[in-house]
Amino acid sequence: MLVHEIVNQFYSDILKKARERGLIIVTAIDVDALCATTILKTLLTIDQIPFSVYPVANRHEFEVYYNEKFENEESAIILCINHSADFDVLSTVMNDTVEFWIIDSHRPININNAYNAKQVKIVCKHKDVGEIPTYQEVFETESDEEKDSNDELDEGLEEDNDDENDYDNSAKAGEKRKGSNMGEKASKRSRMESHLEKNIRKKEWRAKRDQILMDYDEFSFFGTSVALLICELAIKLSKESNEILWLALIGLNSQYLESKIDRDSYMEGIAYLKGHVGRLNRECEETEPNLSISFSNELILPLLRHWNVYDSMYNSSTVAAAFCLYNHDGRNKLNGFLADLGLPVSQCQKSFVAMDLNAKENFENEFRVQLNRYQLEESDLFLPSFLASFKMHGKFSVLDFYYLINGSLYRDLKVNSEETDETLAHSFYAANNARNLLDFLTLKSTNLIKEAVPQGIELHSIIMETVRSFISKALVCGTSSFLYVSLPQDDKHIVLFQLPVTISCLARYTLEIYVRGLPSRNKRFRQLPLILRVPCLNSGDYYCGIPPYDDTSCKNVIHSAFDQASKVIGFEPLNKLFDRNMVLIRSEDRSKFLDTLATLLA
Repeated sequence: MLVHEIVNQFYSDILKKARERGLIIVTAIDVDALCATTILKTLLTIDQIPFSVYPVANRHEFEVYYNEKFENEESAIILCINHSADFDVLSTVMNDTVEFWIIDSHRPININNAYNAKQVKIVCKHKDVGEIPTYQEVFETESDEEKDSNDELDEGLEEDNDDENDYDNSAKAGEKRKGSNMGEKASKRSRMESHLEKNIRKKEWRAKRDQILMDYDEFSFFGTSVALLICELAIKLSKESNEILWLALIGLNSQYLESKIDRDSYMEGIAYLKGHVGRLNRECEETEPNLSISFSNELILPLLRHWNVYDSMYNSSTVAAAFCLYNHDGRNKLNGFLADLGLPVSQCQKSFVAMDLNAKENFENEFRVQLNRYQLEESDLFLPSFLASFKMHGKFSVLDFYYLINGSLYRDLKVNSEETDETLAHSFYAANNARNLLDFLTLKSTNLIKEAVPQGIELHSIIMETVRSFISKALVCGTSSFLYVSLPQDDKHIVLFQLPVTISCLARYTLEIYVRGLPSRNKRFRQLPLILRVPCLNSGDYYCGIPPYDDTSCKNVIHSAFDQASKVIGFEPLNKLFDRNMVLIRSEDRSKFLDTLATLLA
């Protein structure tokens, strides 16, 4: 069931039922989901609603959590944050009393979820739903008259058999009843023909239904950021704050950086939040709050304010793609660009905060001046965004916090590298619970930011180092159907690429840098998707599919190819992930899987 009224239909209902039955929040492990969960925790705490939070990395962990922790809580309310809208959530439970509320940006919405009014309620905006097939198009409905007619036909067929037996036992009685039987048989024959016609129409309807569902489920895409959606709830409840707006900005920004939404959708969200940011910060000008937010046109260079100019540019996917930084000529080109900016090597390699004041103030203006000369688009390197000024702790951009949160996740992944991937979500929850994400964002503890900055820098550097290694070693292979690259089994950083967020980043950066560095004769590769293989530490292989570089629709058809390939080969994925463009399969199925994909994507 779809719920569009977030206050009256969702939050009011949650408040009422949670006090009586308890509330369990099951959140996905991604930046948008964690920001949304933190906002919701703030609202529930204000309203004194008891709740518990469980992060899960995939559908398998969700099922494990349910069986271990929720199965006995038959009347509990389970709130899913950024997962479960696009698959049949009731297929994971065998309980008709549990009530699921879902706030998820994954699309399309599963048909069974959309039309289950008793146990499943999905909070979403009208514009994010798309054209869901009608109930009559996808679910069989048989009227009482049709049921009675079919029952009568079955009874008639049984009577025919009885009559034939009676006829064999008494030929004389059969001759007397011959006239009446002929009429009855003609009537029954007519009903049988009608029944057969109905069966034919039913088969045609089912074939049409299958085609409708196939067309509906062909592309996967994303709707409104869940952090932004819950921020809108806070605004409607008049409980907004700078901290809540900041979290919503981070969630929205993460969607754009991960290519889940296009620039127009991003700008729409920014325009909505900009008015509220301006209002709150005008009201707080005289009170000197711990956190103030201001609009800024930001350079899309990772952690620039907390790194140095050279390394930030060297590890920017856009700059790396423009200058081909995977070879010696590319690095020389970057050095030439920095020289044209008027920055000596000594300044470029200094921490940004330690640079000369004049060089730092003129950096962005000089950067804009040199863009055209190096055939760079301003929209590729500048993004309308926001800056946060934290009392006593300096300034941070929304982009910075995206990398810092991922860096915190990476730290837990590294610390627990000897554990199985099924325990990673548990270890992350313990770390997240200990730190308290809201404290991190408001910088109540300076130790949190000191730990997160180097971890964010290290994670991003490793991802970019791996991408450069792929391309410099010619590991990216082009076929007629897709581009393919495989992370070596003995890669020293393989433990970092066991969660969807790092796998997806690796695939996106590889595609962008590879195709933009190709000579003009190979431009056809810009029209091909990329398939990335990452060996799983336990068993099997992860496969991640990224749409073609020139496809700006933010819609992905790869999940359909993955699903069809699984059906053709006849195997069940080992571990179903929340992002449907990723799948974990057995290593022995690799050749069949790739051959089938090549056929399907041809």
